[in-house]
Amino acid sequence: MAWQENEPPAVPVTTSPGTPGNSSSELPPPASPENIRILSSKDETGLKIIIGSGVELKGRLEESGNNLRYYFTGRSIEGNTIIRENIAGEILEVKAEQQGEDAVIYISIPANLKYRSASEEGGKKETITISNFITGIERKTFGSKGERIILKTVLPLDYSSEQQGTQMKIKLPFLLKGSAPSEYSFDSQLMQRLQLNESEVNGTQGMVLTIETKNPAKFAFGKSAEGNQLHILFVDQSDVQQLGSAIVIDPGHGGKETGTIGSWLKEKEPNLDISLKVAALLRQRGMEIVLTRDDDSYVSLEERADIANLYNARLFVSIHNNASQNNPAAQGSETHYYAPLDNPELFMQSAERCRLATCIQEQLVSKLRRVDRGVKTGPSSNFSVLRNTRMPSALAEVVFLSYPEEEQLLQQDYFRTLAAEAIADGITQYCGGSAEIKL
Repeated sequence: MAWQENEPPAVPVTTSPGTPGNSSSELPPPASPENIRILSSKDETGLKIIIGSGVELKGRLEESGNNLRYYFTGRSIEGNTIIRENIAGEILEVKAEQQGEDAVIYISIPANLKYRSASEEGGKKETITISNFITGIERKTFGSKGERIILKTVLPLDYSSEQQGTQMKIKLPFLLKGSAPSEYSFDSQLMQRLQLNESEVNGTQGMVLTIETKNPAKFAFGKSAEGNQLHILFVDQSDVQQLGSAIVIDPGHGGKETGTIGSWLKEKEPNLDISLKVAALLRQRGMEIVLTRDDDSYVSLEERADIANLYNARLFVSIHNNASQNNPAAQGSETHYYAPLDNPELFMQSAERCRLATCIQEQLVSKLRRVDRGVKTGPSSNFSVLRNTRMPSALAEVVFLSYPEEEQLLQQDYFRTLAAEAIADGITQYCGGSAEIKL
């Protein structure tokens, strides 16, 4: 089990494109078909307020600016009666109340927001959609020449990107321009210009943000935890560190640091054995391998990262076995990487770190056939050896020593060999080679 030492507080972020917001837009059926329910949900198309029933609503709407009032004669409210949504510091409020035998729903939408309403499902559902739009574009720098563009929106956004030469296009479906300027000019050694244009994106109206650089650049993208900020980081391609050829394998724990102690094993023992087997396999494949320890010796967390950094290694893989004090049934394999948005130097490697962890995880699951606990990142992956290494790095938790069946498997040489083959094959796959040699 990996240890986290002297960790700084981490800001949770999401770093992969996808549908923001995870609220369901399906109203549960009312106890009586005549009853009315309300619900809010968010997705890339905007914030939706949904009024629904089991039969046609047949309501009457009164509008005054961004204030809406729906009247439903002879109908009853069921379930939630108040919804409040914070949108860029403004509160959208929905209140449903019973007035005698009638249901009344009040919707107060902040004045700066645009909305549209639509009747759906044969009049059984009324949907009020608050469109997403840009509230601002901010530019920051990092390091000596690194650039960070922050695109801010009122709601979570979706995006895709396409790079051609010195031009990067970020496509933003369902997004309105708002009051944002169409063109930005910055005093930058790298950025030539930044433009914002309305355009069709994936068959729907949206925006395209174009960044033109003076020289070829490497880009990385990530969204804030709330999903309504897109961070675009880029550096001159010529400034990207050219890594060496060495691959550093790090057997977790050692010496006085036993790691997790099971009924029969100390974690440091299978960690070392699996690591030595990984090193042997990769050397047979012609790779230059450095081990942070090759015997039962103590190596500090700082030293492990220092070794990799001194070698200017191509990549770093730390090998551990897991444990859970709170859940004795926890089992399976997982692999970690760490590339937080608030650490630009690491975040610029987010794609490489994620791919390395994914290659290793897929091979572990395929060969060991244990529970797939997935590739993990974020605060739970803020391990010292991942935080302090300057090259693509990953940490594999092979299986759980705290789960008796998996501890028994770890006592078997064939199982440790399978684990080593999986990790070696994952590394080989990441490096673009083929896995042919086995122990």
